[in-house]
Amino acid sequence: MQIGFYVLDPKKANQLILGPFHGKVACETISFSRGVCGAAASSGETQLVHDVEAFPGHIACDAASLSEIVVPSKIPR
Repeated sequence: MQIGFYVLDPKKANQLILGPFHGKVACETISFSRGVCGAAASSGETQLVHDVEAFPGHIACDAASLSEIVVPSKIPR
């Protein structure tokens, strides 16, 4: 199991950067247009993905990850 946080990149709009994290190496940056984290950040809605292989644009940072849940914060931009 992995758990971590991505935060808004203060230097680049519409991008997340890796924050506190526990698990195997993860992506250091994620665009709002990519992956489950990007979908949550751009929509502002929780993403519950049972099968990451079926998610369009999934980023395979760790092949052992089969599902994801991403809960965006409600921080003003």
